[in-house]
Amino acid sequence: MAAELGALYLESHAEHQSNEPIEDTHTIVTGEDFVYVGIYDGHGGPQCSRFLRERSWAEFENQLKRTRDPKTAFERAWQSLDAVYIQECLDNPKRSGLFAGSCATAIYFDCSQNCIWVANLGDSRAVLGNVAPNGWVETVELTTDHSASTGKERHRVQEEHPHDAACVKEEWDEFLEIYVHLVKNICMFTRSLGDAYMKKQEVAELYNPRMDASHKVLPLPSDSNPYISNFAEVTVRKLEPGDSFIIVACDGLWDELSSHEAITRCANFLRCCSAEDRPKVAQHMIDYALEKAAQRLYRQEPELGVKTRQDLLKIPPGKDGRKYLHDDITVSVVTFGTAGTVQPFTSTTLVSGDGVAAAATPTGRARGRWGEIKKSVDLIKMMNGKGKSR
Repeated sequence: MAAELGALYLESHAEHQSNEPIEDTHTIVTGEDFVYVGIYDGHGGPQCSRFLRERSWAEFENQLKRTRDPKTAFERAWQSLDAVYIQECLDNPKRSGLFAGSCATAIYFDCSQNCIWVANLGDSRAVLGNVAPNGWVETVELTTDHSASTGKERHRVQEEHPHDAACVKEEWDEFLEIYVHLVKNICMFTRSLGDAYMKKQEVAELYNPRMDASHKVLPLPSDSNPYISNFAEVTVRKLEPGDSFIIVACDGLWDELSSHEAITRCANFLRCCSAEDRPKVAQHMIDYALEKAAQRLYRQEPELGVKTRQDLLKIPPGKDGRKYLHDDITVSVVTFGTAGTVQPFTSTTLVSGDGVAAAATPTGRARGRWGEIKKSVDLIKMMNGKGKSR
């Protein structure tokens, strides 16, 4: 039978702050018959993700009361939040956060219906693990990456801008040795909240003078023809036999792990750990992702001397350290019990830098271009006495 759930609760939350300010945020709300988990992957500053942390649930709840349909509630709530955020930035005399934005992934679980609605804008993900009686683990992706590297999204942007041959630029990344696709040579993501310079003419006119010719947003966007969409993609799943847990995480996790690798790792940890250690599953996923990041860096730049997670965390945080070596990582794991038994969920965050660009993964997710990564690489080599100061 499908899992039967009562109230879910947050048993453990941990943060590892590697960059200031933190740009990832999250929202977790539980009631007698529901749970809401939102992950907000900020970029260009923390303002938009913090705005979502404070207001996303209230606006979703308001729309849900009006529509009684979680899908429509997500769509309307996030479009409303996008408009409000941008307008508040424009109204602010300092215009703080005007160029900031955030990707977002959220789940709303209605315990009375045993049904999960998943909303997504950008390249964070929600992935479900279904464990069969024989132990076989199936990976079910509940979201689709909204990235210019995803064919469907890239073609959508190009079709919406038929007279702009440069709306999506393809270039060879010599560091990652893959082709990278960027909207207006700036963004890998194709949907988000905020990022007003990609959506409104007046903001693009403020943004362009700050940029070199190759990164100006031209032709100018408009309300009716933005380059980045704020329309959420919402999927729904009725819990099935074997549905055991969901990982909701920003792209920092998926930069290092494929969906199936993450689900398999999570399932093995939950199967083997003690009851007392179950709340540590999200931290376990982050630790494993950082080990993978360290291994990746050792293959790419062995002179850095980064072989383990501990080596990676010794590097100073921020733009002069590991900001371009791996992305912020935020992970929530929701576990389902059976026969009325409720397992807790746990959330943890590791922060290291700007969410605009993301690191390479086994599936070819590219986090940045060589020029940006090389700044960190050269600086760290110099600090280690393996490079020359300039």
